[in-house]
Amino acid sequence: MVKGYGYQVESHEVQTEDGYILTLFRIPSGRDNSNQGGGDQQNSSGNKDGKRRAVFFMHGLMTNAESFIFGGPSVSMALNMADAGYDVYFGNSRGTVYGHKHTTWHDIGVKDIPALVDKVLSISGQATVSYIGHNEGTTAFYAMVSENPDYSDKFDRHISLGPIVYMKNADNEVFENIKNHYTDKSNVYFLFNGYNSKHLNQTTMDQVVPRIPSTASAREIHHFAQLMKYGNFQKYSEDSNGQDYDLSKVTTPVALFYTPEDHISNEEDVKNLASNLPNVYQQHKFEDLTNNVDLLWSENMQNVYDQVKHALEMETQKGDQ
Repeated sequence: MVKGYGYQVESHEVQTEDGYILTLFRIPSGRDNSNQGGGDQQNSSGNKDGKRRAVFFMHGLMTNAESFIFGGPSVSMALNMADAGYDVYFGNSRGTVYGHKHTTWHDIGVKDIPALVDKVLSISGQATVSYIGHNEGTTAFYAMVSENPDYSDKFDRHISLGPIVYMKNADNEVFENIKNHYTDKSNVYFLFNGYNSKHLNQTTMDQVVPRIPSTASAREIHHFAQLMKYGNFQKYSEDSNGQDYDLSKVTTPVALFYTPEDHISNEEDVKNLASNLPNVYQQHKFEDLTNNVDLLWSENMQNVYDQVKHALEMETQKGDQ
């Protein structure tokens, strides 16, 4: 897909501490090899040493790195960032078609993402990377830094698209719809993440539907259900309330983007997350969108892209604020 849109793409194998092999993709330059080498040092997409600034994308539940490419340059935030002069990377969790076996998103956070990010830093030669997560990609980030606080310093910022941490106010209808509305013609990804969107780009959907959902573990779903049941952001437990993650350790500057009608990333839960993080530098609700799927594939992705790019360019401060 990436080559078909006129971009270079690299793939790198990454081995986790427990031996699983994940694929990391990289787009090192803009379309038709434009903006190679870091671009204008006055632009925030370049660093003082002239290198392209590294941006790492992590996908959500039941998807993979492809979710950031669907729709091509007219829709894809990631391809637009490559054209703007960023060094763009895409992670894949265990269990997707670009990884092997997995258990819960705790493992994705504490094992997969650290290995992927270390590889990004090695390839890019940068001291830090900007992390953009969607959906479960945000959940895994918060689990990772809570468990490995030293990793907080490896990110200059984290941008959460439809963050899922607290789920006290999540709509249980999401799970009821799997039971009541799933048919052979349904797509279970949208039942989880947003079947009610009014703004999806229908041309992009022609690409999405044949390739999504990707494989996922039943324990990932169980873990989210556990968050809904107990109301806290906690580690996975087979049959009981788990130990809470310590969000006070997430000192990375965080920007939160959300929508008004999301069944999983509820507005009140996002506000609760913001109140429990020590370093939130931006919050933005897209009033004109419906749910977290619109943050990837809506008809007006330019607005989403502009807001996220602004969050990448804003001055931030490490540590408590």
